[in-house]
Amino acid sequence: MRLRVLIIIIFSLNTYTLFAQLGIGEWRDHLAYSHVKKVSISGDNIFAITDQALFVYNTEENEIEKISKISGLSDFGIADIAYSSELNMTILAYTNGNIDLIYNNGSIYNIPDIYNKLEFGSITLNQLIVRNESAYLAASFGIVVLNLNKREIKETYFIGDNGAFENVQNIYLSNDSIYALMGDIIKMASLDNSFLVDFNSWEKLSLPDGTTESHFISGIDNTLALCSKNQNYLNIYLRNALKYNSWENVYSTSNEIRDFYTANNQYYIIKENSISIYNSLFNLVDEITDYGFGDLNANYAIKQDNNIYIADDYLGLITYKNSKFTSIYPNSPLFSHSHVIKSKGDYLYVGGGAVDLAWNNIFNRPELHRFTEEEWKSNVLWDVSGRDIINLCVDPYNEQHIFAATWSDGVYEFEGLELKKIYNQSNSPLQNIIPFTEGFVRVGGMTYDAEHNLWINNSDVSTPLHVLKNNGEWKSFSIGNLLNAPTMGDMLVDNYNQKWIILPRGHGLLVYNDNFTIDDESDDYFKQLDINDESGSLISNNIFSIAHDLDGVIWLGSDKGILTYYNPGGFKENQNFFASRLKVFEQDNDSIIQYLLETETITAIAVDGANRKWLGTSGAGAFLVSDDGQETIVSFNTSNSPLISNTIKDIEINENSGEVFFATDLGIVSYKGTATTGHADFYDVYVYPNPVMPNYTGEITITGLVSNVNVKITNIAGNIVYETKALGGQAQWNGRNFDGKRVATGVYLVFNSNEDGSKTFVTKILFYN
Repeated sequence: MRLRVLIIIIFSLNTYTLFAQLGIGEWRDHLAYSHVKKVSISGDNIFAITDQALFVYNTEENEIEKISKISGLSDFGIADIAYSSELNMTILAYTNGNIDLIYNNGSIYNIPDIYNKLEFGSITLNQLIVRNESAYLAASFGIVVLNLNKREIKETYFIGDNGAFENVQNIYLSNDSIYALMGDIIKMASLDNSFLVDFNSWEKLSLPDGTTESHFISGIDNTLALCSKNQNYLNIYLRNALKYNSWENVYSTSNEIRDFYTANNQYYIIKENSISIYNSLFNLVDEITDYGFGDLNANYAIKQDNNIYIADDYLGLITYKNSKFTSIYPNSPLFSHSHVIKSKGDYLYVGGGAVDLAWNNIFNRPELHRFTEEEWKSNVLWDVSGRDIINLCVDPYNEQHIFAATWSDGVYEFEGLELKKIYNQSNSPLQNIIPFTEGFVRVGGMTYDAEHNLWINNSDVSTPLHVLKNNGEWKSFSIGNLLNAPTMGDMLVDNYNQKWIILPRGHGLLVYNDNFTIDDESDDYFKQLDINDESGSLISNNIFSIAHDLDGVIWLGSDKGILTYYNPGGFKENQNFFASRLKVFEQDNDSIIQYLLETETITAIAVDGANRKWLGTSGAGAFLVSDDGQETIVSFNTSNSPLISNTIKDIEINENSGEVFFATDLGIVSYKGTATTGHADFYDVYVYPNPVMPNYTGEITITGLVSNVNVKITNIAGNIVYETKALGGQAQWNGRNFDGKRVATGVYLVFNSNEDGSKTFVTKILFYN
């Protein structure tokens, strides 16, 4: 039976809690919530899980709440979800073995016992089934039984040959038996058997004749169902232990079956573009082949009463209610791919391509995501031939004018999220790598210079450097035979208008100086640099990131930590131009000198408004260091923070709010930092929260300041209760006086002044205590 529907689409429901103003030190996620893997029903709440998080849709209030590690979950990477009606709790199983119990009052209890079992090796949880007060988990080593009431592991079954670890793909609990699918083997045991920990208690079942691959098991009551492959067909067989012990073939298809399972005494077959629901006798009840909008890409579905809830791979949670299909998910980027982030003002852009370690294509569709005014919007270019946006450049004069570097089709020019033009071999000097004539115009970096000319590098070609001048004309530079590097990556322009270009895969740097005369090449100077120290010894030519700070110092991220050039303008005159390694004292022994993060690969560098540096690494998370690198202010990793992954791809800071965005291999999370970009004059100065209420214990922020001003806070009588120095354009106060006591109720004056007193501003804070 085909469902006939009316159509409503809700691509982005938000509650006020999602986008309330972020406080200093608070985190939030920017994960893709449209890719739903499975749904679970708990009264009026529909839980929808994604790879990294979940959201809850309340059907009565029509509200959404996002729940991730930032808001209380213990981990990322959700494998399965189930609901216990007896205990009124939702159980989350993570792929790495972690378990969370979510109670109806919103509290979350973590059970890390499986995750902490090192003897199990690399752990993967595959499936979660709840029966009464127990949860059964199919794992990469066997089956775990969890007592939900006691919140502890009850038993573990190792049912491979002679009790060996064996990957259990699926389990099914009939009225009296437990079945386990392990590759091409099904084993069963009686639930009444008190010795299931003994592998001898498990019986191996014969499979249907001709079976070559087994994919899923499920069932209803005492009927076991198997989805397996026989030659070129996927078949579904039923086996009723009470009536017969042979398999009955009830369904065949040549198409892929994404999932096969039972729920509410019905069989569900999920294919790429259809959902089929059968009753216990395997008669077709419902079939869905489209929603009337978008494309059906279901991963899971469940029918309850006359409503259907669908986990769709692109359209989030699909609900069928009152003869209407509705697409629901929180506002978020369409995908979690995040290779590069760039921002200007209150506009933040994310490029969703990538390359591997050898700088080969990953072949992601070109993705551009934008975050502004607390809203994400995405443009995935499905209809172009290009792949992998790996760099972005925002016009310094127009934050909605963006150029995207692709690793296949040259440069894409956007106005907002709308693609305006493609620059490749057909309409520009950009070239394909030899011997290709299209599809391999590889651009790794772009940057504007001081005269608003856009510089673009072009890898593995005879003319590797180009400029799109501010008058719309192109010019190209061959660089002769001096460049010994096939690949060109990120680039920047320093305070001397010199172009610094990373040469990946161990080739160091290229520095190019046109002396502000683009059309006169006679005074140009360029050089490929080995990254040597002052003695002339090579430190490392493996450079992964580059930035220049507010003092004009060039910071490099290498596979041996942080390196700096303190005199970037001197490389032309000094043939022994050398980099410095940042020496730091060991925390507990200042007689021991080390180099900053010398054992880490630094993949990202971002400079905040106070000239401090955020450093991202390939496996150790992120660090904030002081302006000179001598002090590590904070460090974030997956163990001590809501950071989603320790693999950082890029870091970007909103210059107005101080929010720090971390692009990782699993998606984006952000943290409200303490520093913003300062202004030349006081601009839109305000304090938040203001007034400060008795129950508020966080930081009070004064923002919109001139860079690094002195801040003094006095009571109405003129007595100073606190003073500090702004971090860029922002300062914080914890609401306490010099003695550490919370100040009394009253009005407090905030005096802001630069060093010579030429720029001052006074504002007020109303404090209740």
